[in-house]
Amino acid sequence: MRIIFFASIFVSTILYSQQKNIIDNNNLNKENGIKCIKMAH
Repeated sequence: MRIIFFASIFVSTILYSQQKNIIDNNNLNKENGIKCIKMAH
C-alpha cells in the first residue's frame, strides 16, 4: 500500500509541475482561473 501511495504522490507532483510550467510559460494563469471558476459553477 505504501508503494502505491508514494507512487501516486510522485505522479501527481510531476503532473502539477508540468501544468504549472505550461501556465507560467503561456501567462494564462488568470484565464485558466476564470475558466475553472465558470466550469465549477
